[in-house]
Amino acid sequence: MHEMRPCTVAGAESHVTGHIRSFDGHQATVVPESLARGLTPGMHVRLRVLDDVRGECLYAGYVVRVGAVVEVGGIELESVVQKRDGVRVSVRLLCIASLERAVRPDPADHLPADAPVVTAVDGDAPADEAVADEDPAHEDPADEPVLASVGVTVIDLSANGTRLTCTSRLEVGDILGFDLPSVVASRGGAVALRVQALVVRTQSVSGVLHYGCRFVGLDERSSDHLYAYVARTQREQRQVRVEST
Repeated sequence: MHEMRPCTVAGAESHVTGHIRSFDGHQATVVPESLARGLTPGMHVRLRVLDDVRGECLYAGYVVRVGAVVEVGGIELESVVQKRDGVRVSVRLLCIASLERAVRPDPADHLPADAPVVTAVDGDAPADEAVADEDPAHEDPADEPVLASVGVTVIDLSANGTRLTCTSRLEVGDILGFDLPSVVASRGGAVALRVQALVVRTQSVSGVLHYGCRFVGLDERSSDHLYAYVARTQREQRQVRVEST
């Protein structure tokens, strides 16, 4: 149980991050990412495991041995919390997306209350044309969402959202629709999952704009497929790192 899942071992003044090598319910062997400083045999600690199936599991225990691995014994479960968004994986997926621009507010809607009222004078448009401008049939096309096709690169992924770059500049409120390849496992092989991603924030990283997006309109089954894909990819990447050391 918990094998290859990320974890932390925390003492009173120490904190070690790594992954579970083995776990039998009473004792756990943790492979630390770096030298386990501050942990000593007999020290009471809490072992926090982020498991893609069970959720975030918190255990109490004590340090048995410290070296290339950290062994924690006397393990007792304290709590289990489902935190799907905490399972996030770095990827590089190239996708073609449909882009629906958010409706931008009309500056005229924000005129101050004491703004002067312009009335028709000689040479202005006839009154019937002014009325026509107010007819819904003559609404400005700029008020409608703009659809386009753009290229996106998915940088990281969780069950609830993603971070990506785009060939076009995006704004908060824009919506991207695209297929995430090889997400849904099936008997005939993995197939793509269609998602709608709402841009909720932007960030410049080394001069490149990154967009944080939240998935919208995702049903429970699709969310389960996405969560399983993220967790599976995370385990595969961790296994590669372990085998390369």
